[in-house]
Amino acid sequence: MAELLGLGCSHGPIILTPPEVWHKGRSRIFGRILNYEAPAALIEELGDDNGLTEDRADQKKVVEAFGVLRDRLHQWKPDVLMVISDDQAENFLQDNLPPFCLYTGAQVDGFPFRNVGGENNVWGAAAETKFSFNCPQDFSRDVRNFLICDGVDMASSSALKGWD
Repeated sequence: MAELLGLGCSHGPIILTPPEVWHKGRSRIFGRILNYEAPAALIEELGDDNGLTEDRADQKKVVEAFGVLRDRLHQWKPDVLMVISDDQAENFLQDNLPPFCLYTGAQVDGFPFRNVGGENNVWGAAAETKFSFNCPQDFSRDVRNFLICDGVDMASSSALKGWD
């Protein structure tokens, strides 16, 4: 019988985006509210450096937490790693946005440092650093077929556009 290990983590931007630019995200979010004025308590909390000190501390905690997840994953030594994420907007257009999509391709290539921050990341990796992961196609197709037979409205794709 299969054994499962569930691990959860924060969405990628908090670990990939340098804390020095987090204030831009706050400005963008607050800018959605007409005539927004930051409450005095928030201004006080952000301090003289607009939250940079706290942002750096928060990212450090997240990086350490990812290290714990990495260690547990390596201890477990899984036969298969299934990643569940919410990256529909990175891989689909609004005219075809499935609620679930299972990747059935042979490999995933990623360039996580190309976007925000580039080489300014906690690992000091180059912007063109590429990660490649082999994917067990038979397993993913079997999971997809089982879910469809079980009545789940399931899409699949053997190609991703998100990292290009």
